[in-house]
Amino acid sequence: MKVPPPVLRNLKEAKGGWIKRSDRAAMKVPASALPRSAELFIAHPDDDPVREGAAARKQLSRASLPVAFGPQGAIFNAPVTITIPYDSGLVETQGLKETDLKVHDWNPRAQAWEALISRVNAADKTVGADVTHFSIYQVLAPGAAETVAVSTDLNGDGVTDAADVGLVTDQAKGLSACTTGDINKDGACNVADIQMIVIKTLGKK
Repeated sequence: MKVPPPVLRNLKEAKGGWIKRSDRAAMKVPASALPRSAELFIAHPDDDPVREGAAARKQLSRASLPVAFGPQGAIFNAPVTITIPYDSGLVETQGLKETDLKVHDWNPRAQAWEALISRVNAADKTVGADVTHFSIYQVLAPGAAETVAVSTDLNGDGVTDAADVGLVTDQAKGLSACTTGDINKDGACNVADIQMIVIKTLGKK
């Protein structure tokens, strides 16, 4: 999945408004929901193997990129509606059900994903939820067991080990083409693929 550029906008406390990124990730802020006027943003967070591992342990598969709505930690006087686009290709290849898709909130203290009451718009390929604070959010669904079961024996030696991690690392650095290292088929060789190898090696399916 291609990472879109961030979007920032100053919203007035009394007016609220819409903020929408090029991939249709968006927030709708009601009038007077903000405790004060502020610059709000929608951006892509840094890769974090802790978030990836937490999803795998709960057997959750990702259907979207993670999205950072900010400033993180901001709390509202009234719920703000966020919308996140999901990748129908990931849904199909992982055998997920659109009806199971939910926006999940990353809780850094608990180091866990927490499912929110969500609304799936299958026609628009988006999932929406009402939130009372800003955080990192992602569309996830049950099914990580199938995702982790994807072959992680990249060099074909019969085992998943450090040599396979090395292959992904080389491809992530651009030392070789990103082919076998894109284990989760998101179009990039990165820490998420390395995390899948680690999970497989530790037997955390």
